[in-house]
Amino acid sequence: MALPKHKTLAQRKGREADIRRIFRTNLRNRRMELGLTQAGLHEHLSQSWVQQLEAPAGNEVPSLYQLELIAQSLKCLASDLLVEGRFASDINPDDDLRAYRGRRR
Repeated sequence: MALPKHKTLAQRKGREADIRRIFRTNLRNRRMELGLTQAGLHEHLSQSWVQQLEAPAGNEVPSLYQLELIAQSLKCLASDLLVEGRFASDINPDDDLRAYRGRRR
């Protein structure tokens, strides 16, 4: 399967922004599914780095090695973090983690 060719730099940058958004959403949803705070990932990752990765305006992009470390920490495949809706959640991005834990079964 061939990758689509983006005709303009703007189209490519737009797609890159989409991928970063998908990654941020999946990272946050998976972390919350596991009941982890950002600080809870510090065993493998820097807490401040996780905050940067999850920031809505963030342009932080992990290397492939870092992506693998993140996936191992979240007990998933690296590719799972790049598939839109892979970790669909009823979590509102503005919700506090403590509020989410109260809704868990």
